[in-house]
Amino acid sequence: MPPLIIVNGLARRYSKAGLVTFEGTVGPQGELLMRSAPTPAKFGSTPGIEVIVSGRIGSAGTVRARQTSYRCNYDLIWQKQIK
Repeated sequence: MPPLIIVNGLARRYSKAGLVTFEGTVGPQGELLMRSAPTPAKFGSTPGIEVIVSGRIGSAGTVRARQTSYRCNYDLIWQKQIK
């Protein structure tokens, strides 16, 4: 699964090719909300199809979220990586 990167309340998930696939915000209580980011047509853009990722960041750095689209739903989990 591509990493979730959060900096200053802005959340982004990147594809393996390095493109932003989802972007959104993190609220003061750890609430996460992202939408699919527009992609260039050459990478298979799907206009009119919206995908939402919503969830919460726990105090230990674990993100639990649900990705919802018109066809599929996924439960996602990320764990904070310490550098």
